[in-house]
Amino acid sequence: MALGAVKQHDPVHYPEHYCQAGIEHIDLVQSRLPQALIGHIFKYVYRYNRKGQPVEDLSKALQWVAFEEQRVLGGHKQVTVAEFLDANPQLNTLQALTVRLLFEYGESGDIECLRVVELLVKRLLKGEMKKAEHADAT
Repeated sequence: MALGAVKQHDPVHYPEHYCQAGIEHIDLVQSRLPQALIGHIFKYVYRYNRKGQPVEDLSKALQWVAFEEQRVLGGHKQVTVAEFLDANPQLNTLQALTVRLLFEYGESGDIECLRVVELLVKRLLKGEMKKAEHADAT
């Protein structure tokens, strides 16, 4: 697929929330954080009979297996964090900083990066909770 082309929505292979840019999150995960692929496979296999969507969860597990096979066989895009962020301008400043630090932690193992990620996610959560409270009040 050409850089900048947007894939059509499919809840298993191309969920709408990931199809907003030519460089998707999976491109970055395969390039810079491959251990996350195994985590996703585990998550979907573990929960498939607990969340009420067993066919979709097991299909997602298979999709993540395919992502891992693609990574191992070298058939994935090599993407840097900067390229990913450039292709995803819809991310707000806190999201972009969180992505940068999360991948820095993934590569370095520096616990301070993870602690800052935690603070940023808490700040994002606080903002979303305020929005929800405001929406409930109106």
